[in-house]
Amino acid sequence: MSPALQPIPKPSVAFDGPLAFGDVGVTASGPENPSRSGRVSLTVANLDAACGTWNLVVSASGLVDGDGQAMQGSHLMVVSVNDEPIPGDACDLAAGCDIVALLAGPNAASPQTVVLGVELRMPEQPGLGVFGTALDASLVPSPGG
Repeated sequence: MSPALQPIPKPSVAFDGPLAFGDVGVTASGPENPSRSGRVSLTVANLDAACGTWNLVVSASGLVDGDGQAMQGSHLMVVSVNDEPIPGDACDLAAGCDIVALLAGPNAASPQTVVLGVELRMPEQPGLGVFGTALDASLVPSPGG
């Protein structure tokens, strides 16, 4: 009988909690503050049981108001990763953000936590109601990694 090879497990990623900005004050002339800051953390597990390099990619659906209508001019932007500012003007989550490359292998720290600083940027006249979006995170094998 020949020994069977087990498949190499893939690492996994999960959000540790919600991304919340609290109440957003709006006056007749627009939002009291055109941007709000928040943080969300993710846990990446099984890096020590996998191999290669994995890219953490995070994206979000467009922002909608309480009626489900798109909020034109609103953006969710990643402004920092583990408290290190992102170069330039941040990354728009609607386009998807390649956050960090993680090295997997027997010596990899696992689990690892990645903390994202996220900024909600609003238009001059946002609609009233609840702002909603869906965040997604995935691990993508790096080409040649």
